[in-house]
Amino acid sequence: MDVNFPNNPQINDVFTKGDRSWRWTGVYWRAFSTTVGYTGSQGESTFTWGPTPPENAEIGARWFDTLEGALAVYVDDGDGFQWVEVAASGFLGRTGFTGSVGFVDFGNIPSNVITNGTIRANNPFFLNPKVVTANYTIPANSNAMSAGPIEIANGVTVVISDGAEWSIV
Repeated sequence: MDVNFPNNPQINDVFTKGDRSWRWTGVYWRAFSTTVGYTGSQGESTFTWGPTPPENAEIGARWFDTLEGALAVYVDDGDGFQWVEVAASGFLGRTGFTGSVGFVDFGNIPSNVITNGTIRANNPFFLNPKVVTANYTIPANSNAMSAGPIEIANGVTVVISDGAEWSIV
């Protein structure tokens, strides 16, 4: 299909040929559709990032919220214009471990890691730092274990409560 756009258009002028329509942006002709339903991406969109959304956004603009680590797109949902977070679809996996910053309190391990009272791991290693950098109390009647050597940083206290044991292997 040959398309011959008009000369000297004004901003928001619409040109239609067959079942296709374009609107003049002041810079280029942007295709759009008057059909109902999803028609795919149309034209260009902006991408910005920062702690606050950009002002005067156009529909389809994308913004990465650097405070929340979330991607959003600017939409008109029929009730108004708003930023909507883009979310991945599919199954949500389990949250991974954050990593050691001190001793691990085995009482706080997620239940999906403990089977019949046995702690299981996806690899053969349990890691702990060599330096204790935060105060810690081993609760009464509990056993604690660390791989050594272990150093306790200046000003840090490890309390071994009555009936508790700390083994360094």
